[in-house]
Amino acid sequence: MKIDIKITTKQYDEKNNEDIISLDVIGELYEKNNKKCIMYKEEDTTNTIIINNDNKEINLKKFGKTKSSMNFCKEKIDFVKYNTSYGLFDMSIYTTNINIQEDSNKLLINICYDIDIKDLFKGRNVLDIEIKKSEF
Repeated sequence: MKIDIKITTKQYDEKNNEDIISLDVIGELYEKNNKKCIMYKEEDTTNTIIINNDNKEINLKKFGKTKSSMNFCKEKIDFVKYNTSYGLFDMSIYTTNINIQEDSNKLLINICYDIDIKDLFKGRNVLDIEIKKSEF
């Protein structure tokens, strides 16, 4: 099914300075192996969001110019190799909260996590994803 996706990431550094990144794209939603799969393109990268059927774990995968696989599971740490056009970064994420709300018209995902990009950045992120059936 075609969907409209709005993604907003609020990033806070160690001094609590805020940076906001927003993206509006069209993608696809389908179910596979009792999991919700959301797929969308962003420039030269294909992104996939996989929501486990218990809504307690989310996997974000990036393929293409940027490559990574990030697993979000409350109170667990995930170590990630984040491969970008600027180089390979070692990163850890610690998920503090996951909230998923769904009704017949939309799906709302909220992920709060601490992020540590080795020798580059430490902070916390709030990721909000809003998914609606596309009008197309």
